[in-house]
Amino acid sequence: MGALQALAPEHVAYGGTASKTLAPGLRIGWLVLPHGLLEPVAELRDLEDRHVPALEQLAFTEFLTSGAYERHIRRMRIRYRARRDKLMAMLATRAPSLTPVGISAGLRVLLELPAGGASAAELAEQAARRSIELWPVGPFSHGSPPRRDGIVLGYGALPEHDFEAGLRALGDVLEASLGRS
Repeated sequence: MGALQALAPEHVAYGGTASKTLAPGLRIGWLVLPHGLLEPVAELRDLEDRHVPALEQLAFTEFLTSGAYERHIRRMRIRYRARRDKLMAMLATRAPSLTPVGISAGLRVLLELPAGGASAAELAEQAARRSIELWPVGPFSHGSPPRRDGIVLGYGALPEHDFEAGLRALGDVLEASLGRS
């Protein structure tokens, strides 16, 4: 999917970061700005953040120009897609009453909970007892009560060697909380 900025480059700013694709500690990000915003943003940046690490920028530049960053992104897309597929297969088997919502991309999935069952807050609390972090969507919803009850589940941070065990533990929590209904 293309960026909105390409449709109206003189009206839309485009920002990006290497935080999710490489490492948050690098603190590398970028902006593609409409011409009218270049000067005010540059002035603000000079005031707020003068000390940008040059070595990391040079290394990232080499990573980009050599094509290694693009290869890394392709490799990680495949890896995260496989994780998502395993997660979806586990949910279909062990918690079929949960409904995945949204597109099949990114590092998280929104799971809508069935009406009348365990709430997202209860589910998150039970998962926390097993060192699994789930985020109820209620605090991020507009309106009262929220239109949907659900949880956001991230599947990108767990180390590769722990992913299968983490998936089994999550399945155990979901089965205990929701059953196989």
